[in-house]
Amino acid sequence: MSALLETYIEMAGPDTCQLKDGFLAIVDAQTGLGKTYQATELQLEHLIADSNLTLIYSTNLRLNVKEAYVALLDRIDAKPALSASQKAELKRNVIWIPAQDTSIAELTAEDWQAIFEILDIQKRRELKTILDKVELLCQAKLSSNTSVFDEDLRVQRSKIFNLLKAYLKGKEIQCDTLNEILDRIFPARRIDQEKTQVLFLTTSKLLYPWHGIDKSYRISDFLDSSLLILDEFDRQQSEFLTHLINTVSDYDIIALTRKFYSSFDSFTIHGPPDFDGVDECFDRFRAALSDYKDKWFISYRPFISDATIQQGSDNQNQIFTLLSDRMSIHAINFKHDVLMSKFTHVVEGEVGSHEIGSFNKDSNTESAVQFVNNGAYLVRTFCNAMLSAILKLKKNLENSKDKKTYTIENLVGKVLNNLGMVEITPNVLSLLSARLSFKVNKEHKAYSFHDSGYEIVNIAKHSETDNTVSAYTFDLALTSTGLLAHWVLAGARILGVSATATSRTAIHNFDLEYLNDVLSERLMLLTPTQKAAIQEEYCEKRRYEENDIKISVKAISERVGWGGIAQLYQEFNGEKFHPVLLENELCKLLNVDVGQLKFAINRANKLIDSIREFSLHSENRYHFCMLNKSYKNREFIDFMEKVGQKYGVTIFENINAASFRNDQFQAVLNLLENSTKKIAVITNYQATGAGLSPSYTIGKKHTLTYVGPEGVEPFQNKTDIDSIYLEQPMSLIGCRIGEDLSWNERDIAIKKNIHDALMLHEKGIVVASEVKSTLKSFISQKVNSFAVGSMISTYKSSEDYRYAVCRFIEQALGRMCRTEWKQREITIMYDAVNDFVERLAKDSRDLSNLSHEYRALITNIKQCYKAQTYDKKNTFYHPRASRNYAHIQRLITSVYEHQNKNAIDQYENLRILMLEKPTMLQQPQGEEVRYYIDVQQSSGQYHYQINYCDEKGITEIFINPADVAGLREVSEQSARLSLLMQNPLISAHFKENGFATTFGDTQFVLAPAMFDLYMGALGEEAVKAILKHFGYEIQSMPVGCMEWFDGYIEIGNQILLVDVKHWDLELACLVHDNTLDKCKIKLDKIRTAPPAEFTNKRVQAMYINTIWNGAEGINSRKYGSDNEQLVEYANPEVADVLEIPGVIDGVSGTCNVPPMNQLLDLLKQFGE
Repeated sequence: MSALLETYIEMAGPDTCQLKDGFLAIVDAQTGLGKTYQATELQLEHLIADSNLTLIYSTNLRLNVKEAYVALLDRIDAKPALSASQKAELKRNVIWIPAQDTSIAELTAEDWQAIFEILDIQKRRELKTILDKVELLCQAKLSSNTSVFDEDLRVQRSKIFNLLKAYLKGKEIQCDTLNEILDRIFPARRIDQEKTQVLFLTTSKLLYPWHGIDKSYRISDFLDSSLLILDEFDRQQSEFLTHLINTVSDYDIIALTRKFYSSFDSFTIHGPPDFDGVDECFDRFRAALSDYKDKWFISYRPFISDATIQQGSDNQNQIFTLLSDRMSIHAINFKHDVLMSKFTHVVEGEVGSHEIGSFNKDSNTESAVQFVNNGAYLVRTFCNAMLSAILKLKKNLENSKDKKTYTIENLVGKVLNNLGMVEITPNVLSLLSARLSFKVNKEHKAYSFHDSGYEIVNIAKHSETDNTVSAYTFDLALTSTGLLAHWVLAGARILGVSATATSRTAIHNFDLEYLNDVLSERLMLLTPTQKAAIQEEYCEKRRYEENDIKISVKAISERVGWGGIAQLYQEFNGEKFHPVLLENELCKLLNVDVGQLKFAINRANKLIDSIREFSLHSENRYHFCMLNKSYKNREFIDFMEKVGQKYGVTIFENINAASFRNDQFQAVLNLLENSTKKIAVITNYQATGAGLSPSYTIGKKHTLTYVGPEGVEPFQNKTDIDSIYLEQPMSLIGCRIGEDLSWNERDIAIKKNIHDALMLHEKGIVVASEVKSTLKSFISQKVNSFAVGSMISTYKSSEDYRYAVCRFIEQALGRMCRTEWKQREITIMYDAVNDFVERLAKDSRDLSNLSHEYRALITNIKQCYKAQTYDKKNTFYHPRASRNYAHIQRLITSVYEHQNKNAIDQYENLRILMLEKPTMLQQPQGEEVRYYIDVQQSSGQYHYQINYCDEKGITEIFINPADVAGLREVSEQSARLSLLMQNPLISAHFKENGFATTFGDTQFVLAPAMFDLYMGALGEEAVKAILKHFGYEIQSMPVGCMEWFDGYIEIGNQILLVDVKHWDLELACLVHDNTLDKCKIKLDKIRTAPPAEFTNKRVQAMYINTIWNGAEGINSRKYGSDNEQLVEYANPEVADVLEIPGVIDGVSGTCNVPPMNQLLDLLKQFGE
């Protein structure tokens, strides 16, 4: 017997389930062991043993549910010990309950013909009208090949389902053929709780009612008589949360409490024996209602004045929002004293009133916040009473001779009808939705966010023309983890299955720490013996070492050797772009603004580099690029098609979750199965979530290696992806709140964000004051993505984030280890950004219990990180370089901001020192010691890494560390000194002034911070030498603005503030490092209070890049009237900023380049 199956039976087999009620067993076995397949064997064990339980298999993907259902049927057919009649009987008790729209979509024309025969003409006509709509939508979907019509199709098919249910309710169907059809439409009608049955349904379906024709079921009906198998266990946490949020409708506390008052004041529940004891269920609620009525004068309808409403920041229609976790966290978007409840009582000739507004506290005022909170408590008390009343009524009906079938909806309606409130049945069902999913355990009080959930109340005037107050409330009764715990405490037996089921993240899994506290011995994890047995089985089923399967792990850094995306873009367009134009083109290509361009370029470079590496591999042919989010703009998709053509790879771009469910992904599989082409799929972590299998069928002439159990026939002739790129997972918390979202999408996003913020507080990641601040930003009327960004930053510093990153990577690698046929070498490429590497390196779990692929990745990263960390701590951390960096920063601040004379003199002396001695043969002495690095060899160069730790006020510098992303170089080559020396004007200037013309083979080299200054000085002197030759002298900046610019040129009434940039850039220097923004600040200061030398003169800024790389034309810009936007300006004479893209040829070093000639013409023009 399989070790995994043996573990399943030990933890949740027929005998265990008979002895235990209420447990959560979690199995976190590796991907590739067939966890789902073995689960069907467990189900068969229960069927054969007739355990008298309802076994429920559930996961989030429809495809996986259907596959599991088919697998169990196949298992039954393949069981030789069973007779044909036994097999047929067992299969009758295996029930797949698809979504309503799915069951309708799969009906054939013959099925509809049989259905129409029992319907009257009117009902046929109604159905035919909707079916015609469905037909048109299907044609539109087919012709457009998009998913935009999916929701409309779902709605129309669900409408058909509900109409059929209403038409057929109570009808006796004698025709076997029609019954078979109806069993497919309404499979829940086959449920028999007296039998051992297996139900298959998605997580979404699990949490909603399952409708037969005459009866509906809920999960709560089965909790104490079932075994629930949750496949891809950790993924279901988010599915549960989505359900809990989506099924609750906002309700008006004030309107509802007033309805309670009018109904309970007039009615009691009485009548036939069915209602015996039902009215008593409301005794506690009636007492609470009486207290509420006396304190808050419920007969007065509260109103709010326009003056109070207009206290909002927009001075109109202020909505006052309260948020509470009903324990210790409370947040409001206003001051408490703004909202008070003032009562004016009935006296002779006057009518009593309840006004909400800003009033001084006296005997007639109370806090309106307390008024709302008391109302919310009253509603919760009513809900508990309703649950008790429903259960009492249900029990009475079961004991009576009434043979009718009652749904929960029927029972709620019967109770409310007796209370004169039947019209609010939908509202009450919404309020009860979460509570109806479990049986309330009165003894369980954990006093946790998981049990209390949270509520949001929005207080506003009822409408534009009605100033009575509404208090619309959203009530999240409990969290996903809380719901799971309540199920177990209500007697549910749950088997959770997933490779990452025990991940310790509480944001991307159920909170195992809380479950352990609450469930205690009811929570069962794998024992060491079970783990060892499963690991042994895994190694037998995935014999990589015996078959010489290699796993190659490669880091992909932003330093690419093929020119980068800017070069490719120009290559594909067949022309060299002006830097400013290239910047604009890349922004459009990558769909970002200028501020995000550098990051976007690095991200795209790494993606393309992974595809390039894949193209060079002789064996790999199926590559997955796992990104945070896919590129959706047409420009980039077209660009990547050209990248694919260049590297000989067919690239499928923007493969999202919907793609895996339709023909788009089938096209990928078809190409893999019917050709030998290399295929790359660009997708994202969310789309390829747990459970997806992107494997494809292999042909007879393949050269793959079988790694399955020795002597056993392959389970299936399929293989997986054999190459993968893992981008650093980002933004692992929160939902985007964009202006492009619909109101409903935005509302759900905010509610999920509030949940996540409160979860951070629950886990101790943030303190109360910090979470309150975050919550206030989410309930602000001007909430935007900045609130989410702040939460993401907080989360990234937590251990939970590290657990989440490891979970995402383990799940992603799980897509490549599902099958038994492998290429000789499997390639894993990862984003080499430092914090990603560091978090993976800190995975402290026993790697022997994880997949070969994940183990290889983490082992490789740990080795690299260990070497890097050792280097940093023991050999290459350079305290002198770090202190020098801090010293230079202070010096620059003293010069730039404070214009300190001593600092200016010191800075100028340092400048001369650097130009004369960028390197030294002998050990520096005295003051010079602090400015140089001993590189331990006579090379005249080194590399360094710099870590900015702003929150600690520290900057750490590491000299010649292990090869990691982001290394910088200090050398004659990186300074481009040899290129400058090819220019006779610059060379002569340097020799004349005693400046170094080479670094030489020296051991002592300028420290990193000094080298940055040296680069600036080098460029300044080069440009100064060239312009001096042509008769233009760069003068030092006047006192008061030293180093704001490198100097200035005075031509007639014109002052040109010169700033030289000695950078090697793909883009224009004006867009590098926020140069334009910084320039504006300096230019405004000088123009506002000009020094004497600039008085009554036209002042412009002129940026000169030293090295010319082919850009054409001087770029002139003028600041826009809104003080932010820049526009290109045709006339340089009235521009604010001039940019000279280069004055020295990047190859020959000469000055004979177009921008230099244009600069001389311009200077001549200014002098005329």
